[in-house]
Amino acid sequence: MRYVTAIIATAALCAGIWFALYDKVMVPGPEAEWVWRMYEAKSDAARAIDGPMLLVVGGSGAHFGIDTNMIEERLGLPSVNFGSHGGLGIDYYLYRARKVLSAGDTVLMAIEYELFDQLDFPTDLLREVIYFHDSDYVLRQPVWAWPQFYFALTPNELITRVTAAVRTDQPLIFGRFRLSADSLDQRGNETVNKASIVDSFLHEVVLADPPVRVFQEPKAEIVQSVAAFVDWCRQHQVEVVATWPNVLRRPAYSEPPYPAFFTEFQRLYAALGVPMVGRPEDAMLDLDDMFDTAYHPNDLGRAVRTARLVDSLCAFHPCPWDADNPERVQ
Repeated sequence: MRYVTAIIATAALCAGIWFALYDKVMVPGPEAEWVWRMYEAKSDAARAIDGPMLLVVGGSGAHFGIDTNMIEERLGLPSVNFGSHGGLGIDYYLYRARKVLSAGDTVLMAIEYELFDQLDFPTDLLREVIYFHDSDYVLRQPVWAWPQFYFALTPNELITRVTAAVRTDQPLIFGRFRLSADSLDQRGNETVNKASIVDSFLHEVVLADPPVRVFQEPKAEIVQSVAAFVDWCRQHQVEVVATWPNVLRRPAYSEPPYPAFFTEFQRLYAALGVPMVGRPEDAMLDLDDMFDTAYHPNDLGRAVRTARLVDSLCAFHPCPWDADNPERVQ
């Protein structure tokens, strides 16, 4: 018994030292800090709306590639871009969306294909965001998974991240542009992705991204998470609609196995009872429409994509969108 007590005490001491290092001499990295501040700004934008709204949920393809101002103008329904970083995963997107949704709202899911088969969970980015900012999320996970969130960094990574106990703002800079919550407009749309700063180098970066990764079927736990969210929305009188995620147009997408792969996503949403608007091609954009990855449109590409999206939304539901009379087109 004495040895067991000693082991427990030693483990507690090591854990205490670990957490003390995190708390006293560690700061969240610039990517995690950007994600958190961005979500806070988008959440403030959503909560500031008095009455029904449309909330776009997805990864960075939605963040960079859907213009909620255009949606709002055509639908007549206040709309907020709630897109975020692909490294957070679908379950976290939906967890954050629940915090701002109310009866009468509509969720537009525009989630990247590969996120339904995310290979690692939790990711380093998610664990970092959770540790520094959002520990409540861990309570949603099985107890046995808690250490995966709290011990986010290996000892070597911990050493490299020590910052002499001084917390400083670290901008997240990619090439000639800086990502910051300050670069969002009042409806949560990104403003740095200007077509005017895209050059041949960024074109090469976009073309270097591989095509969408094809997989046999989505991970069961991810589908379960989406199904639980859809059920929650039904219970809270929130409507859910899905659309296709933004990608660079490639000839390969018209050839096997991609048509069947896209059809499977339509079936997935149909099985969840979620209508899907538009066609996969509506979300495919040319190289000149892209920004810095094969998933991120620039502002011109975003306008093209959103115009197609609005047309498909108005084909699904008469526009302007009257939330009090949600009679859909059959």
